Amino acid sequence: MRQCGFWIIFSNRNRHEQTRVGIVLLLENELGHIAMQLRDDLLCWGLFGGWMEEGELPEDTAVRELFEELCVKLPGEKFTFKNTHYLQTIDATAHVFHVAITNELDNPVLNEGLDWRFISHVELPNYQLVPHHLMLLQHYYG
Repeated sequence: MRQCGFWIIFSNRNRHEQTRVGIVLLLENELGHIAMQLRDDLLCWGLFGGWMEEGELPEDTAVRELFEELCVKLPGEKFTFKNTHYLQTIDATAHVFHVAITNELDNPVLNEGLDWRFISHVELPNYQLVPHHLMLLQHYYG
């Protein structure tokens, strides 16, 4: 798997500020392929997800981010919490959720990113990936 370059986007943060907290979505279809987006900010492939808003629960962030990014509304019970990771490269904490996809992504509207697709574990080495998303995928696939 190839990693794309990554810029430190929090370099102007005060060191007394709390670590940012976000969620990452493992949207997995029946074939075991994971939905990924071609990010327009980094020009490499990453998982869907985003930052939690103040007072928001991780589960609510997961539902909101999927709707914001793909215009797909799923009930909270479709999101299964997997684990939490500290991502040292960006000084952030990520709550990882798995969503078993059947036909829910048949007609999405991509609102963020340049493209999206389901990518198999075998295909991942052909894509440039966001480094911390690569780490999360390696952990997921073991």
